Order: sequence, then C-alpha cells, then structure tokens
Amino acid sequence: MKENINKLIDLLLKKCVNLQKNSFLYLTIPFEHKKIALKIKEKTEQEFNSEIFIEYTFPINEIVNKENYSFDKYKKKLNKIYSNKINSLKNNTSYLEIKNGLEYIDPNNSFKVKEVHAELSKLQTLFRKQKRLKTNVVSCKTVFPNKYWAKTLFNQEKYPLKKLWNIYFDITLVNKDNPLNLWSKKISDIQNRIKYLDKMQFQKIKFEDGFSNISFELIENHKWTGGCETTKSNIQYMPNFPTLEIFSAPKKNGVSGIIKNSKPLIYNNIEINDFYIKFKDGIVTDFFAKKNHKVLSEIISHDKNSHYVGEVAIVEGTNEISDKNIIFMNTLLDENAACHLALGCAYQCSLNKKINYDENSYEKHNMNFSQIHVDLMFGSKNINVTAFDKAGIEYKLLENGKWKV
Repeated sequence: MKENINKLIDLLLKKCVNLQKNSFLYLTIPFEHKKIALKIKEKTEQEFNSEIFIEYTFPINEIVNKENYSFDKYKKKLNKIYSNKINSLKNNTSYLEIKNGLEYIDPNNSFKVKEVHAELSKLQTLFRKQKRLKTNVVSCKTVFPNKYWAKTLFNQEKYPLKKLWNIYFDITLVNKDNPLNLWSKKISDIQNRIKYLDKMQFQKIKFEDGFSNISFELIENHKWTGGCETTKSNIQYMPNFPTLEIFSAPKKNGVSGIIKNSKPLIYNNIEINDFYIKFKDGIVTDFFAKKNHKVLSEIISHDKNSHYVGEVAIVEGTNEISDKNIIFMNTLLDENAACHLALGCAYQCSLNKKINYDENSYEKHNMNFSQIHVDLMFGSKNINVTAFDKAGIEYKLLENGKWKV
C-alpha cells in the first residue's frame, strides 16, 4: 500500500498536473486523506522546490450536522475560500482537486445538503469561468477511495476499503511497473486518434447498440480532445485522472435519437438510474427515469440551454475500468467505461479556434452554452460508432466496442 501511494503521488505530480519547478500548487483534498496530503506537500516542496496550499474538505452531511451549523455562516466561509482560490489564478497556480468517490447523505438532511450543493455549484461555476478566461491554467481532478464509497460497493466484503484501493491501483495502473511510462503510452495512443479525427473533420457520428441509437452533427472546424491538454506555456497535463475518453462538441441543433443509460448518473450524491432521453434537432423532447425522475427533470430544466448537448465522447467498450464490471457510482470513473454525452455547456477546446467563454461567442459557432455540464453514460461494451464525411462516406470508428482506427 505504501509503495503504491508513493507511486500514485508521483503520477499525480509528474503526469497529471506536470508540476514545474519553483511553481505553486493548490491542493484540494478530503481531510480523511491528510496523511497523503502531507506526503504530497513534502514531495512538492522538496523535489519541485514549489509552494503548496492545502484546502481540506469535509463531508457536507458532517458539516450540516454540527450543533452550531448555520447556512449563512458556512456560505460566507465558502465564498472566502473561493475568493482566495480565484485570486490564486494570478500566480500561475496548478490545481489538483481530489474528492471522495461517494459520500453519505442523511435523507433527513436533504434540504440542508441541497442548499449547500447549490451554493457550491454556483461558486465552482464562477471559478471554472475565471479559469477558462485565463486559458493557461493547469488543473486536474481525481477521486480517492473512502470508507462509505467502499462499503456501498462491497458491503459483503470484510475489508471493503482495502478492496477498493486495490481496484483503484489497478485502473490507475499504479500497481504496474513504471505507471508514468504506461500513461505516456496511453496518452500517445489517444493523441494519435485525435490527430486522425481532427484531420478527417467528419460531419456526423452515429452511435448504435441494442439500447441507444443517436446521431451527432459536429460543429464546423471542430477539435477532438482527450488524454491531456497543453497550455500556452507548453505544459502538458491531464484534466481528469484516470481518463480514456476522446470528446468534441456537436452542433447545438444537431443531435437526434435516443439514449438509454448504461451507467447510473450520480448528481449531487443522488443516484439517477434506468432512464432514457430522446432528442430531436438538438433538444430533449422526451425523457423518463425510474429512479429519481424529478432530479433528472431538474437537470434538464436547469437553465434555458441545459436541455441541449454540449459534449459527445467516444470510449472504447473494453478497457481497464469497464473490465472491472463495476458500477462505481462516480461519474469520473464511470464516464471512462462507456461512450457518453453531456447535457449543458460545450468546452472551448472543442473548437479549433480561440473563443470567449460567453453565450454570444458560443452561439456564433453553433455550440451550446449553459451553466451546467452533466455527463450521461449510454454506451455498451459492444457499441458501434460510425463517422460520416461530407460526401456521406462511412468510416468505422468503433466496431463491437473496439477501436478501428
């Protein structure tokens, strides 16, 4: 365990945020992982000669259960944290955000928790906006195993947390020799596919399996992204870890068909499952969820553009994550086990041209602009993905879940 934790820290600093010497790291991490945080601090200071600020987070359920809890006081605290975080953008800071995979929410606290989530969502959106405006920011998000998540997934196991950590080490390749080289090879493969897709500039891609059948017209001059991004200062980093997806942006009015979810959607710690969504000319026309339909409805109606699609992603049907045959109940992991789309905002990087992060700029390029971005997994292991060029010629991208390019 100790050796794997050290290899994981090495991977996070050297590959995920690609920390530079004499720089600044802003680490967000749950307090229960304080020992790991202090190891990250030690390595940041000693090996990279860099400064580090650690923001410890606590389970929301725990916060609202405190005797002296007041939403107004906590709101002020959150606003101060995010004000400092936004100010740190001036220092060319790198951001490493680690979250617990799943946290317990007491049903009796649902209103209080929802209130906090709404404030957090607002502040996170503001920070993302400022980060995108700066455009030269290194930022990586990942999740760590925690007790509640482990017991939820493996409640029959004697040592569920140990089992989850071992699985986490598997899917992050930390249990292998030289995971840095292995991830470099994975990213290189992803980048080669991206070069092909960018060169071809396909007009449309279609996803089909026994449950979903949906087409996405791609924006003009679109760009595919995956594995890593590179700043203007030529620093290559991984926005999410682990990551296996390749994604771009469809035309706002160019999505038609139906999806049936292949993984649950976990939204603000609420599970939405057994749902379908129909689209016509970009817009959601019909939907239903057997589990938490109301929450799905709230997502779709969040703002005037949240019922349009901002992202489409291709993920091979068989990979380190999908091979585990585990529904992780966490979007960051589950989205890398299946093809997916995102309701809400497109990413600026999906256009091969620099644009402002505002609605008018997005509309000019037929990209969707929204205050949310929510990934919905619909691909099966045997999904077929077909691309069409402007002449209507077909190209197989995935066949029975396997890359053909």
